[in-house]
Amino acid sequence: MFLRSIPCTSVKIVRGSATNAALLALGALAVSLGCNGFATDNGGKPPDLPTLGATIDADNSPDADQLGAPDESADDVVSVTFDAGPGFCCNPLSIEFNAELSDSTLARGAAFEWDLGDGRQAAGPTAHHTYSWAGEYQIVLQVRLPDGVTLAAEQTLHLGIGPQGGMEIGLSPTPSATDPGDEPDDTAESVSEVVADAGDDDEVAAGELVVLDGSGSTGAEPLTFSWRQLFGPPVTLDNPSGSLATFTAPSDSAQFATLVFELTVMQGSASDRDQVAISVSPAGSPVVVAPPDDPPDDVPDDPPQPDEDQIIAWLQELDPLPKVHYSWDFPKVRLSIPIDPLLFEFVRLTHGVSIRGETTKPPQANSAVAVCAQVNALNPAIPATIAINYSPWHRAFPPDAPPTDFGPAHDEEVALFREAMTVARDLIAAANAEQNEDIAVAFLLFDSERFRIKTSNEEGYEEWNAAITEKYNVIYSIGKELFPDAMIEWYGRGTNNRFTLEEMGDTNSGWLLELPFVDYTDERYQRLYDLAMANGADEVTLWVALASSFDTTDWRTRTWVFQWDYDLALSWQLGARIHNPSYGDTPETYAHWRAANPICFWPRPFDTRVGVGLWGKHFVAYVRGAHGIPDLP
Repeated sequence: MFLRSIPCTSVKIVRGSATNAALLALGALAVSLGCNGFATDNGGKPPDLPTLGATIDADNSPDADQLGAPDESADDVVSVTFDAGPGFCCNPLSIEFNAELSDSTLARGAAFEWDLGDGRQAAGPTAHHTYSWAGEYQIVLQVRLPDGVTLAAEQTLHLGIGPQGGMEIGLSPTPSATDPGDEPDDTAESVSEVVADAGDDDEVAAGELVVLDGSGSTGAEPLTFSWRQLFGPPVTLDNPSGSLATFTAPSDSAQFATLVFELTVMQGSASDRDQVAISVSPAGSPVVVAPPDDPPDDVPDDPPQPDEDQIIAWLQELDPLPKVHYSWDFPKVRLSIPIDPLLFEFVRLTHGVSIRGETTKPPQANSAVAVCAQVNALNPAIPATIAINYSPWHRAFPPDAPPTDFGPAHDEEVALFREAMTVARDLIAAANAEQNEDIAVAFLLFDSERFRIKTSNEEGYEEWNAAITEKYNVIYSIGKELFPDAMIEWYGRGTNNRFTLEEMGDTNSGWLLELPFVDYTDERYQRLYDLAMANGADEVTLWVALASSFDTTDWRTRTWVFQWDYDLALSWQLGARIHNPSYGDTPETYAHWRAANPICFWPRPFDTRVGVGLWGKHFVAYVRGAHGIPDLP
């Protein structure tokens, strides 16, 4: 099964006891993005807009005592759990870990530290990481509560190949190194060691003949070899049962691709596996060497960011936005009762809250209904509603299976989607009934980056494309069946090569994900608009990144940067362009910005990978730009 989230067993600690574990050393948070995107902002302001003022320095000192210490009752038992599931995008090795405390009121004051099992660490209640290889990893989570007590949970992450050929993820309790009373059995028959060596990772050009070299493997003769492809555009392996296997790098890809192969070496009952990654660049493009993981020593420290109280204070001064905004799912730790003040201000300004469809639980459903109800009690011009996110065809359907496969994996994917979305529907309905409210689910946000359509000059394109359309249609139909009044957004529909536009869909969407490039926004957005109009739409669902971006507009060399503290004036200008009529009324000068509606944020609001203060201050600048307020936070 592909990347199905399986929660771990909780580890319970009695608060107030002497159980205090040493915290993990906190390293740089390593994240990577396995999807493609486009981009963003442009300079200039119409003469009738207010002039954007200079940056105002704020008191950025963190307030460690803002929550106060919780009640230290010895009878107060707190437990911590975590689950693992797929990350946002299409890389099967991109994993998201989510931690939950049984007492959710402690989460905001707690420090979460993760050891991800491959030498990397992360911080925060949600951790995102992309592993280099399939395998088993020991995941350790330690949580320090505001009173200093530390909780700990440890699980084994199983990241491997399932029977259908797709990726499989699971968590299981980590066994102790030596169970009491167990002694090593020195009399057990020894098995000669086998070590698989799949060779070094390599970078090749499209169309090049590639040799996979397993001749460095060791073990008693005779050895048996078996190669298979795990990821990337499918290729045909010659001599897959030999120590040397060959294939021709795909030449029809317009973008860089990474192919991963696994070598299994066996001798009798002994076996070992190794993997190798081959990066393929498009024909005529230079091979790009990735930058080193560690920054140079002379890179200055990141500037201090405003604390959460300051962000909330800034947001409280602002009026709601004139357009509805959703996002990729709101951080789970913020979805609680009593309502998180940051969540309340965000929903008050944007008119929307988004929850994750794969793992909806009562706390998230109850909080989503409650925060919308509190906002709507203020009688806003636009009522607050709920959006549900889901990534179909990323759970059970193997990443290397063709869309024409309508077998068991197809059926399992559909069943998982129906089950998860039914649970979400029922939990939201129960929350509405319990709170005597009628908060609507107005939007379903589907991200599916599994398939790419074929062009008319490719063999079998009609059957291939028809299968893709049918797979989208079955998800759309179930979504409409469960949520008949909700609009359905397919991320990237109409603006990339994953959709035929014969599939059922309510919207066309595009990206503005390269915000720091000021000369790019109007031109990029106008192209998105023109595509949508050509596809018969009159609006564009616009996806926007704040405080993060690709580092260049050149798709061949760009790298995603999450914590990018670019000039706040750019977020201000983007808010003005999307919302201020002075831009939308002059499309011949700027672009058809009136058609951008609704707006969605990715990364998710206040994403821990970006930083609450960093994302927050760019959001404040964005809202101020929308209202023409000439000051930056």
